[in-house]
Amino acid sequence: MAAMLPQTGLEQDTQLFEPKKLDDSYKYGRSMWNLGKGDTIALGHYDGELLHFGTHKGKMVSLDISGVTHDGGRIKEIQSIKLLHGAKHVDPSCMDVEQEHFVVGDTKGNVSTFSRVAGKCALKNLDHKEKVSAVKMAGDQLFHTGFDGYLLVRNMKLDRIVHSWISTKAPLSDMIVQDSSKLIVSSWDSSITQIDLRMKSCEQIRHNKSPIRKIKLHEEGNIIVAAHGVGGLRSIDLRNPSTPLKEYGVGNGHTDVINHIVLQKDRIFTAADDLTVRLFDVNQDQCLERLQGHSTGIMHLCLSGDLLIASNYSGFRKYRMTDIDNALAEIERRRQALQEVQKKEESAEAKGKGKKKKGKK
Repeated sequence: MAAMLPQTGLEQDTQLFEPKKLDDSYKYGRSMWNLGKGDTIALGHYDGELLHFGTHKGKMVSLDISGVTHDGGRIKEIQSIKLLHGAKHVDPSCMDVEQEHFVVGDTKGNVSTFSRVAGKCALKNLDHKEKVSAVKMAGDQLFHTGFDGYLLVRNMKLDRIVHSWISTKAPLSDMIVQDSSKLIVSSWDSSITQIDLRMKSCEQIRHNKSPIRKIKLHEEGNIIVAAHGVGGLRSIDLRNPSTPLKEYGVGNGHTDVINHIVLQKDRIFTAADDLTVRLFDVNQDQCLERLQGHSTGIMHLCLSGDLLIASNYSGFRKYRMTDIDNALAEIERRRQALQEVQKKEESAEAKGKGKKKKGKK
């Protein structure tokens, strides 16, 4: 009987090629920062720096996790908490970080700009009637979308709205800013819309009835990875948007809502309410790895050097990319070895059948 191909992941029996089982402790990461009960959180990332914003012990704070490096097997962390002034208590829903400022959208529709150095709120505008779903800074422009269906562009120097676009059917869930005038927005009516503010035009893509929750643009610039429905993940080629490229993780993907997507070249990292971070490849259908260790749904992901940092409402966990790479390489080696065994057994089985036929003649 031909040998069976192993499943991806480390749950397979590895005794065939090595008596020692592969260490899977890397899957659970390490606790990095624990938040208190009732703390709220949003994450932003800029040029290798990770910034957390929210409430800590009832006060508005920002937490810088900067200079996170791996040195000789030891993790070095530089952590600092800054008390923020000039803003009332808010429940942050999204965030973007730049060198001098960071912008926070909250569940009440406010968009607030903070100075990273002074720790003060420079601007606060109630631009949306409902929760802010995405914020992005690009030069002097501040882009943000909301559950009220509006995409708004605010000139930060003039402190006024200079562009607006509205989806009349459903809340907007996420946004990709390609340049100062071209954007891609996703909606709960299962659509993705390409918008050109300069030309005042838009083109809508719709594939199914499940709401699209998060979108990310691949570095090639033509492929969008979209999280939809309950645990659904697919890729779409903007050059041929009528047909999805791939549906990922059918049978071994997320079992609950995906909250965040991070891309690293052809790798797709997703965080979900099923307490796991999962790794996919843009060119493959199945989930390659499942990272665990969280007690509540995971809200945000960030790649910083050799670390993948995941956060939920109880704190942060970090996973070493080197450990993940080594484990995936070992899994692939064993998969290829099992394929070789399968080929040899199939060849031997075919030869045996040939000899039986000659004996009958």
